[in-house]
Amino acid sequence: MADAFNIIMVIALGMMAGTGSGLVLGSIAGKQKGKDSEPIRKNKIINSVMVITCTFLCIVTLAYYSLFYFG
Repeated sequence: MADAFNIIMVIALGMMAGTGSGLVLGSIAGKQKGKDSEPIRKNKIINSVMVITCTFLCIVTLAYYSLFYFG
C-alpha cells in the first residue's frame, strides 16, 4: 500500500516532468516566442493546456508504475 511519502513523490515528480515536457512541446510546436514579442492569448492558452495535460499524464503514469509495480 502507498504511504504519504510515495504519493507526495509521485505528485512532485509528475508535476516537474509534466511541466518540463509541456514547455518543451510548446517550444517545439512554436507556441512560445522570445522576450521581444508578446505572446497572444491563444498561444498562452494552448501552452497552458499542454503543460496541464502533460503534468496530468506524467502523474498518472508515475502513479500507475509506482503503485502497481512497487505497491
